[in-house]
Amino acid sequence: MRRLMILAIVCLVPTAVLGKAVTLEGPKSCARCGMDRTAFAYSRMVVTYTDGTSVGTCSIHCAVEDLKKNFRKQVASLQVADYNSKDLIDAKSAT
Repeated sequence: MRRLMILAIVCLVPTAVLGKAVTLEGPKSCARCGMDRTAFAYSRMVVTYTDGTSVGTCSIHCAVEDLKKNFRKQVASLQVADYNSKDLIDAKSAT
């Protein structure tokens, strides 16, 4: 029983500390290429237009493709994921 407890602690503690669960805003897959945005949570972007529509992409490449496709729309905000925390931040403040 003691070995089982030690094994459980050894296996679960690193997962709890290192594996931060990431809950993403919709959509689950990239609007341009279909990639899983959860797997690429560190590079995802959200483009919001002034007409109220928004697009979730997996990367800056797909965001630029969407901006080129919707060049007539005005952009209200661009948000990018912080690489370490995976939280969305304003693209103007990202480095």
